[in-house]
Amino acid sequence: MATVTPSGVEGQPSMKNGINKNDTMNTPSITIQGNILSGEILEKIRNEEIRHQAPASFNLPKNTKLRDEISLAWSAIRGQWQTFRLRAERISNNESGISETRNFWMLPFLTTLGYDTEKTTAEVLDNKTYAISHRAANLQGFPVHIMGINDSLDKRRETSGPRLSPHALVQEYLNKTDDHLYALVTNGRHLRLLRDATRLVRLAYIEFDLEKMMEEELFADFAILFRLLHVTRMPQQSGEGETSIIEQYHQESLEAGARIREKLREAVEFAISELANGFIQHPKNIILREKIKAGDIAAGDYYSQLLRLIYRLLFLMVTEDRKLIYADKSTEQMKRFRKIYFDYYSLDRIRRMVLRKIFIDAGKSDLWESIKVNFSLFEHGKIGEKLGIKPLGSGIFEPENLGMLTDLNLNNGVLLDVMQRLCYFEAPESRSMVRVNYGDLDVEEFGSVYESLLDLQAIFSRVDEQMPLFSFSYGTERKTTGSYYTRHDLVNQLLKSALEPLMEARLRGLQGKAEQEQALLGLKVCDPACGSGHFLLAAARKIALRLAQIRTGEDNPGSEPMMKALRQVIQHCIYGVDKNPSAVELCKVSLWIEGHNSGKPLSFLDHKIRPGDSLVGVDDLERLKQGIPDGAFTATTGDDKTAARLQKRRNAAFRTKRQFDLFFQRVNFREATSRFAKGIKAVEALQGDELDEIREQQKRYEAFRSNTGWWKNYTACNLFVYGFFQQYTEETPDHLYVNSEYLARFLQTAGSLNAQLEARASAQAFNTRFFHWPLEFPDVAEQGGFDLVLANPPWERIKIQEKEFFAAKDPAVANAPNAAARKRLIQSL
Repeated sequence: MATVTPSGVEGQPSMKNGINKNDTMNTPSITIQGNILSGEILEKIRNEEIRHQAPASFNLPKNTKLRDEISLAWSAIRGQWQTFRLRAERISNNESGISETRNFWMLPFLTTLGYDTEKTTAEVLDNKTYAISHRAANLQGFPVHIMGINDSLDKRRETSGPRLSPHALVQEYLNKTDDHLYALVTNGRHLRLLRDATRLVRLAYIEFDLEKMMEEELFADFAILFRLLHVTRMPQQSGEGETSIIEQYHQESLEAGARIREKLREAVEFAISELANGFIQHPKNIILREKIKAGDIAAGDYYSQLLRLIYRLLFLMVTEDRKLIYADKSTEQMKRFRKIYFDYYSLDRIRRMVLRKIFIDAGKSDLWESIKVNFSLFEHGKIGEKLGIKPLGSGIFEPENLGMLTDLNLNNGVLLDVMQRLCYFEAPESRSMVRVNYGDLDVEEFGSVYESLLDLQAIFSRVDEQMPLFSFSYGTERKTTGSYYTRHDLVNQLLKSALEPLMEARLRGLQGKAEQEQALLGLKVCDPACGSGHFLLAAARKIALRLAQIRTGEDNPGSEPMMKALRQVIQHCIYGVDKNPSAVELCKVSLWIEGHNSGKPLSFLDHKIRPGDSLVGVDDLERLKQGIPDGAFTATTGDDKTAARLQKRRNAAFRTKRQFDLFFQRVNFREATSRFAKGIKAVEALQGDELDEIREQQKRYEAFRSNTGWWKNYTACNLFVYGFFQQYTEETPDHLYVNSEYLARFLQTAGSLNAQLEARASAQAFNTRFFHWPLEFPDVAEQGGFDLVLANPPWERIKIQEKEFFAAKDPAVANAPNAAARKRLIQSL
């Protein structure tokens, strides 16, 4: 879930307890990964607006000032760092520097925080050895694992050393032991606090960049570190982690996350409405207003473009906060590029302006222009490459994706109000502004936001006046499309009972890594009503974790192998269908956010996540050989029964005479499916790691779908299903009815048989969103179906209420004073 990080007003330092708010925001050395703690908690700790921040809580005399104690610790540690830095310069790159790091840096550092650390022997749990380097004797053996300055926390040594990376070793130990809930792991450059995360897929920890903190003299960050990691914060007895101060902060973070999720829903709704009317009301957007008045722009289409704009903003804020803009961060040139980007082009720059918007000219439009420049860096290769940025280049970052919005003007005041609602929330206790850390956003939260948006229907009002108004009314799309958000615990339970056994069955008996990787990447998992992708994301993470474990040999692989595995799993294993086109788009956005690897374009997903009604369509091409069932010709409300009976007799007569089999002697659906599957495999043969490859995937996919054979079968499927939808009237001539004989003859011809009838079937297919599984996913059809289908029923009643139904169709009915008046108005219609 989204969390928040401390923030302040740029250029206006606010000193409280010796802490400069600017330090934490502009030069952060604190990273929150996962839901171990929220930034809101850090903000409260910094401002002493949370429990256990009085001197007595740190075992200090009452008349002691905690600020003075922190300052003394800072002075001591700064001196120790200077000594260690000189020694570290003598350590060669192929040495870990473990002795120097421990003796001259981390042990004195931890002593300053109150830890009485001592070396310890390895512990064995479930026949596995855990060589945790140190324990805190005054905390009943609290684990503290200290490595060398040249060791990575996320990678094990290539030649020797433990079987796991330092982080993975400590995390796995916490997950297995009942004695300790928390632990520290460090290499001298970074210090991480880990928590038991037995059910976790994503990494979760809070990290302090000690090198940055010391070199840039970030006293504000050290003060937070002291207040959070002091020995008094940790469990004082073995097995009593639940009563510790740090665990209380963790639980408060979870509660804060729930509040932020609710506020994010409100913020997105506000942002769309504010942007919509901001564009309409800008004096220079005359053409937009004229098109709205003339009815040339539908409110729904306008809303879709605004929603894509929100998706772009959310994606880039996540990418910036996760530090994924630049793949290579080591070279001086890339460091220079990164500084230029964040100082002059980033959304982070706009977000910082929110807190000093009183100094911004609200009437100008330069901030919207700067955001469009930011977008262009990720749309076009040549523009972004000047700053070392690889273009994302597909999906929501196609240049034409925002439609008319890029040609419009928007006042700074409107844009800053929108960014404030999206990026800052007010802490309920302190009433101070805290900033959302989108890097820690749990992408599944998009699902709850999406569900709330489906209850809204976009409308234009006052179109006959000078200034039209965009607004929302309460709609029925959520219920009519069956769009519901499933709680995370229910998703996890389904994966545990269905996906985990499937993976283990596929891996059983396989020895080599290559075979195991191929088995996992060959899985095909589908959600036939995917919504925002909640099930699919959770499944992708579960498969990716197993894949990364196989590749690294670690139960808790680092973030880099996890990100690589997740991108590949999303590209090869995940399939989704949804009747609501907005859900399909958001599902792709969710998968793009979670599977994005720095320096690579957005994965091509058009062949995996498809729009359509998964319950209405052909599930097997062989079904066409049986003809259209006689039951399809049963008259329904509004049909002429005589015409329906006549068509049913003709259909039955053709099928009864067994003429149908003769027509299909030359039709080989199995061969066609194999041919179509090759088209999909040609798409997936490309890695999609470069923009040119993404474009080639798009070309191959379009070529596969425009193939004459594919289109012929697609039309045949539409005709088959249209047999269940066609209406029977006295005026309709026989040649505009589809039946089994027509379907059989159509499949024997090279082209069209009756263009007018086929157009009717295609129109019905478009409006009802027929979905023909073997044509949309021929690679799956070729192998006999999906390995796993994940689905769930709606968790709320789906009966549409009268007020909901008429809200967008007839406001007079919806706003009737009571049910009786409403029913009279309905009758009069």
